[in-house]
Amino acid sequence: MRTLHALYRFVLPWPLRVTLLAAVLLGLHAGTAAAQPARTATAPASFAVFPPVASPGERMWLIGRALDGTRAVWIGGHAAKLSPDRPAGWYAFDVPRDVPGGPQGVSVQGPAQPAGPGVGTPTVTIVPTPRGADGAANVVTAYLRAQARPTFAETYRARVQQLAEVCARACPDDLTQTVRALAGLNFSALEPLAAPAPQGTRGPATARPALRSGLSAFALDPQVLTAARLDRVLRAPAAGAPTLAAGGLCAQLGGDIDLGTLPPGRVIALLTLLLPGDLGVDPILGGYPTATGAVPFQGTPPATMLHDAGVLGPFHGGGRGVTIHVLDTASAGADPYSMADVNYYNEIYALRPGHGAAVGAVAQAVAPDATVVLRQVCGAGASGCRTLNVVRALCEVVRDAQRGGKHVVNLSMGGPYPSVGLRLALDDLRAAGVPTAASFGNRDDCHGLAVGDRCSHYPADWTVDFALAATPGAPTTLLSVAGWDIEHKEYATYNRTAVVPWALTALPSVQVPGEFWVQLPGMTAAMPYFGTSFAAPVVAGILANWMECQPGLPALPLLTTPGQSPVPGAVLNACP
Repeated sequence: MRTLHALYRFVLPWPLRVTLLAAVLLGLHAGTAAAQPARTATAPASFAVFPPVASPGERMWLIGRALDGTRAVWIGGHAAKLSPDRPAGWYAFDVPRDVPGGPQGVSVQGPAQPAGPGVGTPTVTIVPTPRGADGAANVVTAYLRAQARPTFAETYRARVQQLAEVCARACPDDLTQTVRALAGLNFSALEPLAAPAPQGTRGPATARPALRSGLSAFALDPQVLTAARLDRVLRAPAAGAPTLAAGGLCAQLGGDIDLGTLPPGRVIALLTLLLPGDLGVDPILGGYPTATGAVPFQGTPPATMLHDAGVLGPFHGGGRGVTIHVLDTASAGADPYSMADVNYYNEIYALRPGHGAAVGAVAQAVAPDATVVLRQVCGAGASGCRTLNVVRALCEVVRDAQRGGKHVVNLSMGGPYPSVGLRLALDDLRAAGVPTAASFGNRDDCHGLAVGDRCSHYPADWTVDFALAATPGAPTTLLSVAGWDIEHKEYATYNRTAVVPWALTALPSVQVPGEFWVQLPGMTAAMPYFGTSFAAPVVAGILANWMECQPGLPALPLLTTPGQSPVPGAVLNACP
């Protein structure tokens, strides 16, 4: 990091640095990657991609009569061999093992172009390969509409049988075998995601526009199902469909489902399309703690550093009466996570303990009078953050907010897969009047990408969808938090966009300092923690300070002028 930063600061002349930053931050539109090598925009693709979700190594198909003679397909920037299959018009390929997770473009004319109006690039959502202990498990997380439970088993069996009969005539054998095997899945583990909502639930302090999305983690053109001749038995989730039922996701059922040897990406797609609105499915992992290397201001406590005139400067408010919920690796009693070794100015800091505990310490430094609650949803090492754990914890916060009080959520985690459960749980939070600070993601999240790949980080990349108005810069209940370099007073090079801006899928909504020295209980000295994981709790603390004495939510614009404070003084000093 220091070498890259030195190159950026000293080798690149100032005008070029400003141009580069503008390309990264201002030349991109939410949901659209930019700055790829120039290519001519193509007409809408003459093929369909099925299924719309897959894992690395799984078999997929292009469907189209105009593909005869085509021998290769690109998923993002990764090529795969394309072969004719039966029935006619289906062409099979195996998803390359090194394709990154999240939405990726699909092309038969070279590396995929970024999505956008007029580009016409089909997409597939790639399920990231789990690391650690869950890598050996073939499990997904399912959500079921509670009102559908009494008749679900009968309805499910009938729909699977109907799909199997149609697929036997219209689908390749490999796909048909998967459909038949769906009948053996066991959904008995589904239980209520949260306790019932308290009686007399209060409404949110600020009106929240409804999300315009159904129970799905992927968008699917209905014409894809028509091309596959499956439109009689599968339905694409409607963009404007209501999400589940009254009460939101937290009033529904959830649980983990063992798939045995079935391909998880394919199963996620088939189950969601089989019973849209009633059944939703996610990968077992909802991401990982967002961790990276080391920092300046050696040994300075976070509160002292943040109040320094060269950082944010003196600010008021303590977050009294506000609860900050840190969903991370730590509980009230322990934090089993250890961060990787880091070389900082030729000194090795080995196995820095904790992640969530350090995040909570930063939030408390910004809002010293707030109540910081640590909720452990992520395991140690590479075990990651279980989707169901994250969703259940968010639903607990929803119920707390419905009982009363002021609440903020911090999510210093994320991953490339757009989890349906996470999105809908965040919508329940919004309906309860609870804002969320989420880490934007670090450059390590984009490591090893090929030209044509996209680098997504959810939930941060949904920030625009949670805005309270359509106007640019409007307050949002989901803030995507990037890091601000406290030494050079500019957009930090550890941010996700800094190395591969062409792979970006969404802008952050705010940047703040994310570089701290923290001394946790049991440590003999402070150790360095930095990255967007540690920027997010700064925003969580700022929100708590604001909510102590101000209504609604503050507007936190993305200020990127080098040398300028990244947070408006009116927000920092909202309380007298």
